[in-house]
Amino acid sequence: MATLARSLRPLGRACAFAARTPPRHGLAVASRSISATARRSNADYAEALQPTPISHLTEEESMLSEAVSKFANEQIGPKVREMDEQEKMDPAVIEGCFEQGFMAFEIPEQYGGSGLNFTSAIIGIEELARVDPSVSVMVDVHSTLVTTAILKWASEENKKKWLPRLATSSIGSFCLSEPASGSDAFALKTRATKTEHGYRINGSKMWITNAAEAELFIVFANLNPDKGYKGITAFLVEKGTPGFSIAKKEKKLGIRASSTCVLNFDDVEIPHANLLGKEGEGYKYAIGLLNEGRIGIGAQMTGLALGAFENAAKYVLNDRKQFGQLVGTFQGMQHQMAQAWTEITAARALVYNAARKKEAGQDFVTDAAMAKLYASQVAGRVSSLAVEWMGGMGFVREGIAEKMYRDSKIGVIYEGTSNIQLTTIAKALQKQYTVHEKKVREISHEMANTNPADYKARKEAFVSNLSGSSITEINLVTLVAAAAIFLWTALQRRYGFFKSYGPLALATDFLLNVAAILFALTAYSSSPLFLNLALITPAGASSSSSSSGNANPPKSPRLVVRPFLTHYRGAMLIVTVIAILAVDFPIFPRRFAKVETWGTSLMDLGVGSFVYSAGLVSSRALFKTAGSSSSSGLAGRVLQASRHSIPLLVLGIIRLISVKGLDYAEHVSEYGVHWNFFFTLGLLPPFVELADAVVNGLITIRARSRAWSYALLALAISLMYEIVLDNTSLLAYILISPRGPDLLSKNREGVFSFIGYLAIFLSGRGTGSVVVQLLEDDDNNRHSSAKPSSSSVAQQHQNDDETAHERQRLLTRLATDAALSAALFWLTTSIHAFNLTVSRRLANLPYVLWVVAFNQIQICLFALNASSKVMQVFNKNGLVIFLVANLLTGLVNLTFNTLDASPIQAMAILTAYAAALSGFALALDYFGIRIKI
Repeated sequence: MATLARSLRPLGRACAFAARTPPRHGLAVASRSISATARRSNADYAEALQPTPISHLTEEESMLSEAVSKFANEQIGPKVREMDEQEKMDPAVIEGCFEQGFMAFEIPEQYGGSGLNFTSAIIGIEELARVDPSVSVMVDVHSTLVTTAILKWASEENKKKWLPRLATSSIGSFCLSEPASGSDAFALKTRATKTEHGYRINGSKMWITNAAEAELFIVFANLNPDKGYKGITAFLVEKGTPGFSIAKKEKKLGIRASSTCVLNFDDVEIPHANLLGKEGEGYKYAIGLLNEGRIGIGAQMTGLALGAFENAAKYVLNDRKQFGQLVGTFQGMQHQMAQAWTEITAARALVYNAARKKEAGQDFVTDAAMAKLYASQVAGRVSSLAVEWMGGMGFVREGIAEKMYRDSKIGVIYEGTSNIQLTTIAKALQKQYTVHEKKVREISHEMANTNPADYKARKEAFVSNLSGSSITEINLVTLVAAAAIFLWTALQRRYGFFKSYGPLALATDFLLNVAAILFALTAYSSSPLFLNLALITPAGASSSSSSSGNANPPKSPRLVVRPFLTHYRGAMLIVTVIAILAVDFPIFPRRFAKVETWGTSLMDLGVGSFVYSAGLVSSRALFKTAGSSSSSGLAGRVLQASRHSIPLLVLGIIRLISVKGLDYAEHVSEYGVHWNFFFTLGLLPPFVELADAVVNGLITIRARSRAWSYALLALAISLMYEIVLDNTSLLAYILISPRGPDLLSKNREGVFSFIGYLAIFLSGRGTGSVVVQLLEDDDNNRHSSAKPSSSSVAQQHQNDDETAHERQRLLTRLATDAALSAALFWLTTSIHAFNLTVSRRLANLPYVLWVVAFNQIQICLFALNASSKVMQVFNKNGLVIFLVANLLTGLVNLTFNTLDASPIQAMAILTAYAAALSGFALALDYFGIRIKI
């Protein structure tokens, strides 16, 4: 059977990408070339960005809109008044809707449907409502409630049985409301009991749409009243089932052609196969369906408002005259019409925005409530004005004005009254803006949804479209790690607390260096200054007392083991592994999670810091191979480095397969469809080897000149990358181009951000070339000043003085580098200079400079002469611990609903997780295991 809707299928496949609404970006704010020329105007980006209105329709959707409009005006329009007077839907109209495919918008082609998207259904509902809201509500209930329920929760047997019929001939009805349970839907009294062969249903339903014409009824009944609403279960009941009857057809104010009936169920027996979904899950299904259905009601109301407006506007602008001129030419009338049109347009924007968000898998509950609320209000106001504009012709039943006015009244009532919508919106606002009060995180009747696909969409929305926090707040939160080390050092120096590393010392070490960081990221995230003071105050008091003495420092080898590097890398890794799981819990502030495109956040900083610290440690290899007689050429060294990449690349492939195979929630705009952080780490070695060749070719191998050369090379790479971003189409390509079909476009964020991460790694390598080796000048000074001494005490004092001098020189150098990096970061981001914006997604120049400056400052802060055992063990097997943390994070997310966890639940899980990682790290150290990947 050929239909207009089905004829759109080939075009639909060709327009698959265009059906997605392009994201909004702050490109003009952040895009800035490194030059003295004036900032480019927004017009420069017009061709690349191609901004699209929310209500923009793809070619496929536009053709569908025209087809529905043509059918509605030609086939339904002439029958509207007759159907309204008779309060009955014309069978020819129903048959035409099936024939045209309007009853099968979202039903897949394999079941005989049109296979279109959700927005297509909304478009069809709106176009039908412009002519007759009665027909529109029939299609809406059938499509957004009944067929959606079958698609989501019916068994395959029931899908094969019902979907082809629902697509071609059988109308569906949704039976939830009862005499005593309208807005309070879960107070329903209809009962179901189990029988030997299935279920027995008893009770009644009221206000049931499509009841007179329907062949299939989705009936909600309580199977276990002792559990309250959690006993509500959904069943499929066919027309003609013994005991099932239509008791009464209601006489209504509006939408008269649409049947609204009372249904009775007297010992209605149905088989086990007619269970929809799972027992006790009905309340979840109902809420999920009603949330989607509200978008459909919004579309009904905007269509009604458009129909009423167009009918009246044509009359007052072309026919109705008063005082010798057309009524529509009076300024007062024009102002009313302008106001009405503005409200209609705003209501349509809300409806289409909610539809697009639902299609994209984002949280749309509040958007659906706003769309239904406002569209219903606008429909009431505009249809009322239309009657006034038309005068007597609007009041009589000859035209459609008075009918539209009557029909509009249902919009503020069904599928949740306006007060229900306001309550839903208010709850969302309270949740969003309540900061200091304790919040109860229970799955509410309005928001709960445990369907795996919907839960995955919620997870992805939970970490999407975030804007980050301020650098000041990030600095205060990360300062907790240094404050904890300060207190640890004070306890060690003053009391020798950790010399005998027993259970008490281990517990204290864990609480200071792991738990303190966990609390800074979660429970104390809104007051990090207080937590810092709580750690620093007792540390300062202890440090002011005389020390109990320190053990003699060991003789310094050429490659120095520096305690402050242990602290720095250990703290960085602890923050990272805690954050990758904590981000999935509501107790972790959204402002700390990775930003979508522009801005700064704690987790954005964590990614860069991980790469920087890897570069810092990698510099030890420079001195181990210095003076080597190896004659291997550059190609050989690159090949050898590529072999070192294989384990990381294998881990990346394993993660990719696991994520796709388990349908794990993922944020595609972070790295791309297939790319992940392990691929970034795995590709670094060969490129670093090339960078080494450049550095070695330009300098004499001295620590100081080597460090500056790496720093300059890193700056040159990130600077050239930024210039290309700002002066070519690369920025638009990375952010808004179609994703696919080629691999590069699917993974463009991961590929191009690698350039920035390479620069960060090289900066860390440069810093490491100074930090891991004694400064060469100090080495020479030490040897020239060393004199034989018969007194071991004198020798010890001499060594102490040399160590202190070397340490002072080193910290001075680090502080200088940090100040320079901070100055460059200010220069690139200040509105008085280049005015660039940080972007971890791009790994652009400001991001590189921010990460480098932060880490150099952190190393200075951690420059303490002590060494925490917990920090040591995290530092020793960092990459392995990071891998195990990723595995545990996946395990927690696959076995626990993190999104709805209470603060107590979240803290319990996160503390156990942190303790498990600490125990794993300590166990590796205890058995002398050190794994290098």
